[in-house]
Amino acid sequence: MKVLFVCVANVGRSQMAEAFFNGMSKKNTASSAGTKAERLAGRSVGDLSDKVTGCMAEAGYDVSKNRSKTLTPKMVEGADIVVSMAEKETWPGYLKKSRKVRFWEVEDGKDMPYEFHCRMRDKIKGKVEELVKEIG
Repeated sequence: MKVLFVCVANVGRSQMAEAFFNGMSKKNTASSAGTKAERLAGRSVGDLSDKVTGCMAEAGYDVSKNRSKTLTPKMVEGADIVVSMAEKETWPGYLKKSRKVRFWEVEDGKDMPYEFHCRMRDKIKGKVEELVKEIG
């Protein structure tokens, strides 16, 4: 089974979920993307937040070489389950129409302190654990 995790910029929430899922699941795979990854300014294209890489390193996951990817219709079509943490107003039409989408309410970490990112990480990890138990 293929799982696609989505957030807005693909530099935080969805990257964390992808790393946790691929680390926990033995027979399924995950990828991630952002609804507006290519349009967000203020950072080098593709770079993950230092806060995200630091919090994930503390949990034993190296995401420092990961880069953001922009969500495409093909990605959604190729997934069995799409888990979106992106705020619904950022969803493109094809994501809104997909019957594969599950929404996880996880607040965006943009401009938030390091401790917030670590709490966000723990929340996402718990949700991923539940998903892995559900689908195997």
